Amino acid sequence: MLLDFIDRLTPIISFLLAALGAILASLYFIKKWLLKGYKDKYNLISRFEIRMIRYVSLVWIIAFIIYPRNIVSEAVKQNNLIDFLIALILGLSLAFAIYYILKYFYPDYLDRRLTRLRYKPRISPKTGKPMKLLTEEEEDVYLDEGMQAEEDVFSVDYDVWIDEESGYTMIEKYSGKHTIKQCPKCSYQTLKVEKEELLIAPTTHSSGELLKRYKCTYCDYTEKEIFTVAKLKE
Repeated sequence: MLLDFIDRLTPIISFLLAALGAILASLYFIKKWLLKGYKDKYNLISRFEIRMIRYVSLVWIIAFIIYPRNIVSEAVKQNNLIDFLIALILGLSLAFAIYYILKYFYPDYLDRRLTRLRYKPRISPKTGKPMKLLTEEEEDVYLDEGMQAEEDVFSVDYDVWIDEESGYTMIEKYSGKHTIKQCPKCSYQTLKVEKEELLIAPTTHSSGELLKRYKCTYCDYTEKEIFTVAKLKE
């Protein structure tokens, strides 16, 4: 009785999961299509595209695994347990392939797309004409001292676009090469690790403590934070 109920329920769950994956993918692509600005598209793609593919692939694979009579199992005419095992093996193989692609191949493809978006000419809302992207030397005139300090430590990279006819400027912010904390005093990403000190050395029986001293390269604000160091392996 219970097995019959499960047999009737699993196709419904499988269908709902497949529909959920389709909805998630559709929402992402609709949102990307609705965004007009290249920078807005850049932010959406860089933050959510790989995550979206991972989640959608996961729910579709689960939907395939739990569906009791998939295409492959129908072809070999086996019972439900064999159906499930075949689907499980195929699903896990597909999951591994998607994981491998997203980890080692897709990021390069994504970077090329993002680079094209980043440097695609912006259109001035004042004149409707393409704007000019300033060089690193030219853009400093339009960046305040805090922004320049962020670029100096490579935590942030700014692009400055200018409409040479009207003088209208557009400043876009991108992540830099280094991940640096935001200073709570000046709000710029210029709070760097100045010094590290091992307070308690870790052993094979107990964890240790590491003290990090931070200093803002712009406003000279300082703070310190203690981190736990994992035990040593025997």
